Amino acid sequence: MATPDSKTVLFRDRPAAVERRLRVVHLAAGALSIGAVFWWLQFSLPSICCGDFDGYYHIKWSQLLWQGLRSGHFPPAFTWLPLTTLNPSQYADQHFLFHLLLIPFTWFSDLRLGAKVAAALFGAAAVFSLYWLVLRYRVRYPILWLLALLGCSWFFYARLNMTKAQSISILFIVAGIYLLFERKYAWLGPAAFLYVWTYNLFVMLGVLVLIWAAVVWWSERRIEWRPLLWTGLGMVAGFIVNPYFPHNVSLFFEHLIAKSGSASMQAGVGLEWYSLTGWVFLNSSVVACAAMAVGYIAFGYALSSIHPDRARVQRALLFLVFSSFLLVIALRSNRFMEYWPPFAVLFAAFTLQAVWDNKLTLPTRLPPHRGESLQPVPAEPEQVGAPKQEPSGAISRALSIVLLVIVLVAALLYNLHTTRAKITEVTKDPDHYREGAEWLRANVAPGSLIYDVNWSDFPKLFFYDTGHSY
Repeated sequence: MATPDSKTVLFRDRPAAVERRLRVVHLAAGALSIGAVFWWLQFSLPSICCGDFDGYYHIKWSQLLWQGLRSGHFPPAFTWLPLTTLNPSQYADQHFLFHLLLIPFTWFSDLRLGAKVAAALFGAAAVFSLYWLVLRYRVRYPILWLLALLGCSWFFYARLNMTKAQSISILFIVAGIYLLFERKYAWLGPAAFLYVWTYNLFVMLGVLVLIWAAVVWWSERRIEWRPLLWTGLGMVAGFIVNPYFPHNVSLFFEHLIAKSGSASMQAGVGLEWYSLTGWVFLNSSVVACAAMAVGYIAFGYALSSIHPDRARVQRALLFLVFSSFLLVIALRSNRFMEYWPPFAVLFAAFTLQAVWDNKLTLPTRLPPHRGESLQPVPAEPEQVGAPKQEPSGAISRALSIVLLVIVLVAALLYNLHTTRAKITEVTKDPDHYREGAEWLRANVAPGSLIYDVNWSDFPKLFFYDTGHSY
């Protein structure tokens, strides 16, 4: 028979057990829904997605890396673009770790299928990591935020379905946010090191760390130098301890100067570097735009409260500055649409959570003595988490949530339908260039130089024919 004490312990543990079960349900719901979305989009067409041939280059080069590793010639020389800055004497693989991660997918009998599976898995992992932040920091109404993430932007999902490194880049950004929030700064060093090896947008981690240092100074009036130190050391080590050093350094600065040195993009760069028109931008990301507006309003409300502790809005402020930064660069170049929309949703989520948390510590009674300053009084235990409400208030709240669910589901369905239509429209069939490459192999001497029109032709010619240079 249970003793009174054991019953008390059991009663107290029950909410935690229920919370753990709910967490598992939320994680499972997120994993299944996100995975289903990426699988459905990726396999709605037979080609490597999505109107961009770069995926053919990435999967083929990963196969060649694997062959070089097995033969003892690693990394192999890159001989296919001799008249460019990627000639054999200057070549540096700016996606080196990403290409290593793709190697298991080159073991498929159909290289194209391996690339598609990789894109679906990496993309789903990236969005799931964003949703995991919502669960990890116990943001209220996680299913609503899951729907918002899934419906944030059709352009975002079109970009993330490409067999490119942006999905892995988002994973590094999420890892950086977690390490900053948990103040596990020493781990930023290895994260920065691996990020440099993965993608030249590792600078995103540096931006995050600078923002966090500014947030800590604003809220705590002290200089937080440790994340700056560890991140800087990791980046420097990633450049130096690298099979392509020092060419990787020069290539990075070439890209940095070429892409950020002017107010507008010069003619001849890839289409992903140009900006979207205002209407296309809004139409592609209505949920993300609404999330930014909600976030700005909620943050202003949070700051206007009488709560004296600025540290309570640290996380919200990080997302405010970071998502605003991403918005600016997304307006300039559509390639950053693979970053801004989901972080706009997280900005709204964490800012509203700061507002809700603040309500639990607002003054609930007047001070006992005249003239004494009004101080925040912590909520009573029964108030924490789920304050009691009048029946009419509970009904109004439930109706609001139902209406919001309907709106988010409608946005989700619209964005998924539009994503599928757009990627099907712009993606060439899988045999595009195949017959031409077969003719080259049969009729042109191996090692000959083939003149193609521009970079966009090269990846697929390279995929089908590595016996010639371009």
